[in-house]
Order: sequence, then structure tokens, then C-alpha cells
Amino acid sequence: MEKRIELHCHTKMSRLKGLCDIRKIISKAQELGISGIAVTDIDSVQAIPKISKELERARKYGRHADINEDAAPADFFYGAEVRLVDDEQNGSDRQEGSDEQDGSGSRETKAYSSVIIAKNADGITDLYKLLTEAFTDYSEGFPKIPKGLLAQNRKNLIIGSCAEGGEVSDALIKGGTDKEAKQAMSFYDFIEIVPHMNIIYPIASGKRTITEDEAQGIISRTVRLARQNKIPVIASPDVYYIEKTEKEAFKVLRYALGNKDLHAWKADHHLMTGEELMHEFSFLSEKDAKDVVYRNPAKLVEGIGTLNFKTAEKKYPKVPDAFKKLKKACKEKAESVYCAGIPEQVSERLSTEINNIKKNGFDSIYYINHLLVNKSNEAGYLVGTRGSVGASLVSYLSGISEMNPMPPHYYCRKCGFSDFNVYGIEGFHVGDAGADLPDRTCPECGCALEKDGFDIPVETFLGFHFDKEPDFDLNFAKEYQETAQEELGKIKGVGSTYYAGTIGSLMEHKAIAFAREYYKVKKSKRSDEAILKTANLLEGVKSYESRHPGGIIVVPEGEDINTVSPVQKVDYGPLKKAHMEYWDMDHVFLKFDILAHSVPTMLRKLKDDTGVDPTDIPLNDPRMISLFTGVSELGITPDQIGGIDIGTLGVSEFGESSYLRAISKAVAPASFSDVVRLLGLTHGTGVWNNNAEILLSDGKKLYELIANRDDIFNYLLSKGMDRKMAFMIMETVRKGKACSGGLSAEMLLELEKCGVPDWYIESFRKIMYLFPKAHSVNYALLEWRLLYYKLYHPEHFYRTWLEVRAEHVDMKFVRKGYEHARKIFDDYNNRPFRKLSEKQRRMLDELPIVLEMLARGCC
Repeated sequence: MEKRIELHCHTKMSRLKGLCDIRKIISKAQELGISGIAVTDIDSVQAIPKISKELERARKYGRHADINEDAAPADFFYGAEVRLVDDEQNGSDRQEGSDEQDGSGSRETKAYSSVIIAKNADGITDLYKLLTEAFTDYSEGFPKIPKGLLAQNRKNLIIGSCAEGGEVSDALIKGGTDKEAKQAMSFYDFIEIVPHMNIIYPIASGKRTITEDEAQGIISRTVRLARQNKIPVIASPDVYYIEKTEKEAFKVLRYALGNKDLHAWKADHHLMTGEELMHEFSFLSEKDAKDVVYRNPAKLVEGIGTLNFKTAEKKYPKVPDAFKKLKKACKEKAESVYCAGIPEQVSERLSTEINNIKKNGFDSIYYINHLLVNKSNEAGYLVGTRGSVGASLVSYLSGISEMNPMPPHYYCRKCGFSDFNVYGIEGFHVGDAGADLPDRTCPECGCALEKDGFDIPVETFLGFHFDKEPDFDLNFAKEYQETAQEELGKIKGVGSTYYAGTIGSLMEHKAIAFAREYYKVKKSKRSDEAILKTANLLEGVKSYESRHPGGIIVVPEGEDINTVSPVQKVDYGPLKKAHMEYWDMDHVFLKFDILAHSVPTMLRKLKDDTGVDPTDIPLNDPRMISLFTGVSELGITPDQIGGIDIGTLGVSEFGESSYLRAISKAVAPASFSDVVRLLGLTHGTGVWNNNAEILLSDGKKLYELIANRDDIFNYLLSKGMDRKMAFMIMETVRKGKACSGGLSAEMLLELEKCGVPDWYIESFRKIMYLFPKAHSVNYALLEWRLLYYKLYHPEHFYRTWLEVRAEHVDMKFVRKGYEHARKIFDDYNNRPFRKLSEKQRRMLDELPIVLEMLARGCC
């Protein structure tokens, strides 16, 4: 039995047109006995890595459960549907005679739809390069590829003229001569034909529609002329959806795009079997029908096979002498911190970390981040280090992060004395920050001892074997972000840089709105269940492309991004954008996260205005701690700010929402260490609700609870557990696996041996996600500094808040005074929330801060 190959298929990556789900089309092709499918999305190759990953998943976990095990899986071929233009029609080179009027008086470039399929890996790269040209140099109006450019790069490509919108079909539908049609055919490797019902549409606006007989005649003529030209013809339904029953959803989508007559359209674009397609072309001779349906497609892709996109190793940028420079920077910082002598514990951890960083090829990554942060600091902007990067001593000593991850300790800057044996001190607990140690003098020279260390194990960043790729998320000031992104590209060894790509897709609510509108105009009643069923087919269809807010793809010197992704222009920013989504490239190229955040901006302004360096702000101020549970230190009462009885308003991570404020009151932080725990509790999933909140009310102490992932590791180590087992348990819990029986019998036995209480183990089973402690410490440090300025420099704080963070109040409003602001607050607060506009809701969130500012006499 002959097997059919489909050479024109659109997935959901054909923007607002394709409905084919990638996982489903793999299984459906196998079910139907289709031996090959070419994925050819319109102006897109974004489905290619997704299909590759899905095929790998299918190979790993087995075939679709509903499919006969004897059914052979389909080969997948990769390409795109593009628009071709004659060379003289490009940009400023277009000639008057080559433009056509579109009826509105404007001129449009005449473009022809074409399918391009890669023969091999080189063909993929050639296709990506052509798309890069289309997206950048030839993107006026829409992306297009000059035929001359394609001709120069066609060696590894198969080029076909589409049946709908193609150059050959256009010539035949418009009544061109045989000579003209043959001339058009001569450029292509194959000519596509579709079922005749698919080309029964108005020839042009206001003109007659092609009849069925005329459509069949055009197809028959195409086959005859192509045979004379010795060019194969292939049949395809031009697949936009998989099942015939999905046709209605396709009509909904096309209607939403403005094709208002398509609810009466008769064309079929589902994935047809060979028998169905043979029936569609039964007006041809049996030989011709079998040629176009079976034989020609098979010959065309003979020898291609499914391409493998896996790479042997990730390609990191290589900065000259990175390891040597990184090691020097760490040593100099350690000597400046500890002055008289680097403690043995610090030297040992530094040696372990930096040698493993070199061993795994991460030295350039660290050094690049070191340079970026230094540049920002030199410009006067602190940098927040999101993620678990703060778990690395190398990050701290190279200046990438501000937090010393060593266990809490004392040290003397004068004589070199140090003491890491602090957990026996009364009132000091496992996981506490060194800043909360009691003051103490050096027993050897009598000087006041320094206190440091946040007790963050390096395994939470680099993994147990120190081989996990480091993920640096750096928060730069908003006004400095673009500079930082440009600076990255200037570093020797980095190579070229691009914005990471993102894809937006239709969500359920939008899909439902599309379906309701379609059925309303069609005057067809549908139940909510039927509308939802249609909408579900539309979910996940690409609706737009954008750039990551801070992700930058780094392509090392000597490498070409077009081996992995085409490149596109963006509407704003100095760089171009990778066409692929960034997680579809991360197996080859590294993404640097150079993000924008308001806190570094605010701290820079507050430092300039007050003369107080934020890095000098103490972390053990009892007046600041009191603001987490009351407002008396602000000199106001809760009644003055709408009954809110917490003093951290305007400091987002510390309680701008009523939910965060309630947790803050319940936790009642008594130290900076508790503030870190508070942030872990409020950012995890399954950590506070029905877990820590119950344990706290039952009499457990805050320091006993699990707030961050590192708490588990440190606690189990303190109970004498083997380090590897403690790490494995931490990883199991923080990933949410303990919720579903992920704690093995071996783990449970070790927990019992170490005397871990049942309530602690039960807490494991409720956690779905745990924040890394370094993330909590970073947030705590940055926001704590804002809180300091709010308490001690209120005029400057509120002015900065109005400039940087406030979105729905301005100084005109503020100048009307407290009574005016209170009147509006009470009015909004007393209305049903559903009756407030979106702007009023946002303003209601900000009004308590305005009331607080005015009550404190600031304006």
C-alpha cells in the first residue's frame, strides 16, 4: 500500500492561521499512515525546535497510546511558506511598473506564496539566513524574499509554487498563456495543487467567482504543463487543521482576522488520507492522481529523513583570560573584606567553587557578569541579583552579588581573628543572618568584630556536583538597562548579541470572544459548552511575537545564530531579535538576563538626594523592624491611612497588598533574618497557606519553619544528615515532588534516623515551590534600604516614590491635601469593588501611601 507524504502543513505557529497542535499532528500522522509531513508555517520556523523536542519525547516515552504499535512514525521535513518578489520590487529599488494598485490608491509589492523545504542541516541554515534577510532587509510592509537571492542559495532547498497565491496558479487563474505559465514554473522544483473547492473564490474584489469546472480545468492544465516542463506536481489540502471537525474553529479564526465571507466557505484544509486526496482529484486520470498524491511527493523528499537538532555541547562565550581575571578579582575582594587574613573556611569554599567553575567552563559567564555589574556600579547604580546567584561565594567576591553566602561568622579586620562557631549563641538559630549576631569585641586585639554571612549553600546554585549551568538574573536601574545590554555586546569574546524572542498566543477568554462573535454574525445558536469546545481549539495559536524584557542571547565569536534561529528587527531597542523563543535556543546559546527594576533607580535618586549610601545602611535597626507590625514609628495612627496597621507601604515586597500585610502581621519579624524568612513565605507556593500559618498558630517558632529551600538543607545538616541526602530531599521538596509521594523510602528512613519531627515532614508534603534563600536575601536587602529612607528621610522617599513607582496619582492631586485624598479614598473604598473602573482600582491601591505621606506632613 502506497504511503502519502504531506508537504504543506501549518501548525499553531502560523500567526492567527494555523490550528495544528504539534503533539497531536505527530500522533495523527502515525494513526493515518502518513509517512511524512513538511511543516511549513507562514513566515515562521518557530515550530521546528518544538517538533524536534516532541519527537524526542515520543521516542523516549513511547508512541501515542491510541495508536496501533505496528504503525510507523512519520518523518518530518522542515520549511516555511514565504512570499517571493521579483528583484526589482525590493525596497527603494522597486520600479513603478512592478507595483499594483490595491483599490485604495496605495501601491503594493506583488508577492507570490512559495513553500521552501530544507534538504539537510545546511538547508536549515540557508533557510534561516533567507528569513533573516526577509525580516530585516526586505521587511517593508511584510517580510519577503527576492527571487534572485533565493536562486543564489537554493542548493540545499526544495522550492515549490503554492496553489493559493503562488506565481503559477496566479498566471493560470488570470488566464495566462501556456508560455507564460511554463515560464513561471521554470523557477520551481515542484508545483502544488489543492482540491478544486479550495480555489473557488472571487478572482478579485467585485469580480465573479471561479466555477467548479473552471477550477478543475486550471488544475488539469497545471498538471499537463508541468509534465511538459518536467516539473513534478504534488497534491495537498494545504493543511491548517488536523481533523475535519475542526473546520468550524478555522472559520472562526479567519472571520476574526477580517475574512467576513468565510463562514460560507467550502474549502477543506484538514489532514487528509491518501484515499481522501485521491477522491478530491478523481477528475484526473488514475495515473496522474497517483503521481500527485503519492509518487511525486515521495520522490521529492527522497533521502532527506528527519533532521536531528541536538547539539553535542552548549556554546559559551570565551573571554580571554577569564579565569585568571576572575580569580584575581575574587582574591582582591576577599583581602579587602577580611583585611588581616582570609579565614580558612572562606579560602576552602572559594577554592572549591572557582576550580569547579573553571572545570565546567563557566568562568567566562561569571567574568562577563562581573564586568556588567562593575560598569553599573561605576555609573552609580546598584544591581539586584535575582535568583540563586547569591549562593555563590565567587559571585560575592567578584562583585556580582552583595550577599556573602558563607555561614554567619565574626571576623576582625585588624588582626585576622574569625569565629564561625556561632550557632551555640543564645537566641541565634540555624539559618539566621550574621547581621543579627550580638555585638562582640575581638578576644585577641579588643576591636569591635565585624558580622557577616547569610548561610546559603553553594549547591542551591551550582548543584551537588557543581556542574549546573549558572543562571544570572541581574536587575539594573530602568534608565541603565539598555546601556547594560549594549555593554554586553562590547565585551571581547562575547560575539554578537540579540534580544531573546517570545511568542504570545490566544488565551481562552479571547478565543471565546472570537467564537461568540462568529456565531452571533452567523446567527447560529451555540451552547456555552459548544463555544468553549471551539475556543479550546484556538488556544495556543500564535497571536504576536515580541522580545523578552531583558533576555539577551549571546552568540560566541565564530558562531552564526542562523544555525539555530533567523533574526528579526524590533520596534524599539538597539539590538535585533532572535526569531525563535529563547527556551528553544538554550541548548545551544546562553541567555543573559539584563532586567530592569525600579528599586536600583529609587536607591540612586535617594542616595543623591540624601547623601546616604544605601550600602552603609545597618541591617539590625529595631525601629525599622517595628514597621512590619505597626506605624507608630512613622508618627501616625492606622486610622489616618484607612485602618492599615503596618508601616511598610510603598515598599512593594514588604506589604503593599492586604495579603502580604496580613502575613507580615502574623509573622511579626523580630530581626533581618525574619524579614528574609517572611519573603520566602510570601513567594513560595504551598508554603504559607495551610502550612506555615497553621504551624505558627500552633506554637512553632518562625525560625523552625520552612520558608526557603535552603532552610531544609541547612536544617537537615544540623541534624547530622549526609550532605548528599540532605540535598536530594531539599530538591525533592522545592520542586513540589513531595506532594505526590516523591519522598522515597530511603529518604523517609534517613529523616527518621536523624530525628526530624513528623510535623516537619508533613510540611514537606504541602510545598509545591520554594524560593531560593539568595532570592529572598536580595529582595530583603534592596527593599530594606528603601524602608530606611522612608523612616529617616520621608520627604525624599515619597518624592522618589511619586516619580518612579506611582502610576495613578500626581503632584497636582497631592497638593490638594490630606482631606481631599481621604474623601476620594473613602468614596472608592465604600463602593462595591466590581463597580470601580480599572483606573479607580489602581488608584485605590496607591491612595493609602498618599494618605500616609500627607499625614506625615510630606508633600
